[in-house]
Amino acid sequence: MLLSWLQECMIPYRVLDAYCSGKYYGNLLTLLEPGYARVIYPKYMDNTKFPSDWFKKTASCSKSCHECSYCNEVLEKVLVD
Repeated sequence: MLLSWLQECMIPYRVLDAYCSGKYYGNLLTLLEPGYARVIYPKYMDNTKFPSDWFKKTASCSKSCHECSYCNEVLEKVLVD
């Protein structure tokens, strides 16, 4: 219980460190939605595997997910054991 609390307290530090350094080695869900990381355990989202243009491409897409497989392809890359 104490370890879980300490890990939760470190999240703002991890987010700031990742932002300032421009990278984060670990499960991306730990930064974004800490409680969700265990949902996909033992896999994790490796943010170093995202394509460099991922945000630009997804921010400007038509949101026609049923016609496109881009996000699914990226998920297959970033979801690792």
